[in-house]
Amino acid sequence: MPLKLKPPRQGKTPYYSVRGTYLRIYVDRSTGTADRKVADRIRRRWINEIERGEYADPRIVNTEPDSAATRTNSHKPSRF
Repeated sequence: MPLKLKPPRQGKTPYYSVRGTYLRIYVDRSTGTADRKVADRIRRRWINEIERGEYADPRIVNTEPDSAATRTNSHKPSRF
């Protein structure tokens, strides 16, 4: 399924969103703009980034495998 530009949802958001899968990369993001032409440019930019392998999913905050362990160990009391 290609990346499709979805119109703003009435009463929910004034912005266009992009949904779909391109080259096995799933996208469901807001463009952050209410202008259709600008939203379409953003959609095409994301397609180009996926093709080049540069697309970064904003939902992924940290990709280090040991970051969760570091975060949980940093709150341990030093007394025990």
